[in-house]
Amino acid sequence: MNPRFKRTKILVNRRVQGRVVLHVLYLWAAYHLVLWHVMLFFRVVQYGAERLNGGAALTFSQLFAEFVHNHYSMIICGAIVLPYLIWDVLKLTHRFVGPFVQFQRTLARLARGEKVTEVRIRTDDFLGELQDAFNEFLRASPLLDREAERLPAQVAQPRQPTESDDAQAVLAGVEEIKASVSAELDPAEHAPSTR
Repeated sequence: MNPRFKRTKILVNRRVQGRVVLHVLYLWAAYHLVLWHVMLFFRVVQYGAERLNGGAALTFSQLFAEFVHNHYSMIICGAIVLPYLIWDVLKLTHRFVGPFVQFQRTLARLARGEKVTEVRIRTDDFLGELQDAFNEFLRASPLLDREAERLPAQVAQPRQPTESDDAQAVLAGVEEIKASVSAELDPAEHAPSTR
């Protein structure tokens, strides 16, 4: 696996990471909503016990205002934690979405019949076992670019056909055609001798 390097994109795959972040936001909101209402329920039960022991009578709105006044710090703490939670979820999703993106790109190149190099993921990414199995599959494939594996990344560019390659192929084709045409026009040269 490659030494540790930083990804520059916040979202490697918007669809996957966006869904995970939205789901975590939903869970965060549901947790706080349930916590708030359970605590309010216990305050109402506590108030009922206080009323039985001769406590002051309060309307529900007064009881709720008192509850909010006593527990508003919980909402502030939840809001402070939320950005850290989102950032941590994004970093965590990078660790499995990043390798998936690399596998996806390599498979797309294989589908186009291009030569590929082995997949290398970061040391702290998930799916290291999948990388090993995938690279083992690639080693058995004729489309693995073994020269690129030996060369540095800057040098390992696939060779592009040049105009001279095309011209040589055309000249070779013309020479073949000339040879076949001359053979057909001059059958005496190619006829077996009768001597």
